[in-house]
Amino acid sequence: MRLIGRPRRRYIVLGAAILIFVASLGATVSRLYTVDTDFAQDFGENLVWSMAQNESELLRLMDAIGRQGEGVAGAGTEELQNRFDLLWSRLSLLREGVLAEHLRLITGATQTVDAALMVLARLEPQILALHPGDATEARTLRAELAKLLPDLHQATVEASHSEIARLTERSDELHRTLFTTLGLLVGLVLSVGMLVLLLMTEVRFGRALANQATTAEAEARGSEQRFRDVVEAGSDWVWETDEEDRFVFLSGSLRDLSGEDPTRILGRKRADLRLADDHDGANWAWYASIVERHQPFRDFEFPYGDARGGRHWARVHGRPVFGADNRFIGYRGTGRDITAERAASTAIAESRELLRAVIDAVPGIINVKDRASRYVLMNRFQAEVYGADQDAAIGMVSADFTGIDYGGGSVRLDREVIESGQALPFQERDFVGKDGRERTWWTAKQPLKDANGEVRHIVTVALDITELKETERARLNLARYVSPNLVELLAAKSEPIGQVRRQDVAVIFADLVGFTRLSARETPERTMELLRDLHARLTEVVLASGGTLEKYLGDGLMATFGTPTSSGRDASQALACIIGMVDAVATWNVDRVAGGEQRLDISIGAHFGPVILGDIGTDRRLEYAVVGDTVNVASRLEAMTRRLASPVVVSRALIEAALAEARTSPNSVDAFAHAAAQSIDGHDEKLEIFVLAPET
Repeated sequence: MRLIGRPRRRYIVLGAAILIFVASLGATVSRLYTVDTDFAQDFGENLVWSMAQNESELLRLMDAIGRQGEGVAGAGTEELQNRFDLLWSRLSLLREGVLAEHLRLITGATQTVDAALMVLARLEPQILALHPGDATEARTLRAELAKLLPDLHQATVEASHSEIARLTERSDELHRTLFTTLGLLVGLVLSVGMLVLLLMTEVRFGRALANQATTAEAEARGSEQRFRDVVEAGSDWVWETDEEDRFVFLSGSLRDLSGEDPTRILGRKRADLRLADDHDGANWAWYASIVERHQPFRDFEFPYGDARGGRHWARVHGRPVFGADNRFIGYRGTGRDITAERAASTAIAESRELLRAVIDAVPGIINVKDRASRYVLMNRFQAEVYGADQDAAIGMVSADFTGIDYGGGSVRLDREVIESGQALPFQERDFVGKDGRERTWWTAKQPLKDANGEVRHIVTVALDITELKETERARLNLARYVSPNLVELLAAKSEPIGQVRRQDVAVIFADLVGFTRLSARETPERTMELLRDLHARLTEVVLASGGTLEKYLGDGLMATFGTPTSSGRDASQALACIIGMVDAVATWNVDRVAGGEQRLDISIGAHFGPVILGDIGTDRRLEYAVVGDTVNVASRLEAMTRRLASPVVVSRALIEAALAEARTSPNSVDAFAHAAAQSIDGHDEKLEIFVLAPET
């Protein structure tokens, strides 16, 4: 029984040992499989690399914004879009999958990524709307994005440390598993090969982990160096202070701005840098209270001196830094030299004062209103007209001064500008001021738009044209008695038209044929109506052809071309006028015959030659006269039309003058045919003439 029992117990022990080994081997194999799977996942999702790439992409986006702001060739909106989308996608990947799980294990890393996404979402419209050459906006955007770099860099470093610790733990766990497996396989010769192979495999995994950790550490160091390079290259300087507000770090850009060696400032407090002539104690007291309470601050401005004794202005921002135990350890922040900015602000203020003085000196209305038609600016001239105070008028509307009728009209015009986004051209508006005087304004409105193209304000300019309107009415009345071109000449001169002179002109006489018999059959009213109609039609042709209406001669008129000054085409214009008169009477006859009235005929005579021009009369009554043989000949040619049975008779001198003019229209000359020479009273030789050729 004992012999039997011992082998049986041996088998039981051996079986139990085998069972224990198999169970241990299974547990070891299961553990190795888990470690292998985790390693494979780690190789597929490299958190440290992803975090480091975020900093690189942010720097590339800032560089693209800077080149767009400087107007560098090749930069553009498309590049900004691509850089922005790539940075956004890389940050978004950290919010999903295994990377997000690893990221949540790192203190503050998830919040840093979320904050960066929020800043990018807020700045996206400004980034994509950035215009080439808009350096100011580019600097503002770069400054906003630069605030993300420290937190992203810190998150990268923390991720690197976390990954190194996690991979080290995995490596230790792997080695423990290997040693356990080796102990279990000591008694099994057949498993040695498998264990050795497994050991070699795991050793390779360990080396890969070590290489990955080394690479991650190198990338972290490179990212830190890039961050420092960006800090040194920036136009702002970066600073750090300890818990006692002493400087422990200053970037080298401060040396470029002030000539001061940053190392000489280390260990000193900011208050130690206060200039002797800086008497703004309230400003420094505010800063001291902020620092004492460990609160963040922005836009602390103070003067400082450079190494050459020059005076500069700085603007600094800072935020408190707390250690892992929530103990205050100092401040970190940025500084900027704003000397030029303050000088520009002073210049702008002076320019505003100068602009206001200029606007107030303008003898016309200038105002600016908001979208509700409330005044935001009113010049002195308008305030005097309205009987208002310039400053008190701000926030009021036009109706508060002018009543609802005129003020309501102003609001409607303002709304038209706001809704259309277009300027309103000058238009007349009648107005009665506080003094009861009736005025006529020549008013225009112009929209002022913001960066998005939306109308924010309306500029109104109005000139008092009351006297100008009165003058215009006087000129219109004068034009009823004097030819318009003479009106313009008289209005432009303070003296009479000028000295008597001799000048070549074209003279036209036009007369209604058979008017005496016609007027005898008509009433006086109908006769005058007929004459007015005739004069209106012929006068319109004369003025449209560039002629001067000299006078009405009962049932006809006298017109000249080349008075008071020559146009260089006087003969050509005279021929065109003659043809126009004939056509106008022909059109008139069509209407008369259709209305059952008698057909009318016109006779026209014209000549070209020298005349005497000048004023005749007295100081109380002057008349512009055209006299000479040329006038007499033109009159006799008009009388000759009845004998020659032609409505128009003109001299060869007029035809030749028209042909000599460089730009004459051949059609005007071609409308006339040569006729037999005719005797003219007062002339020994016969005068060669042309008559209007009959239509074919």
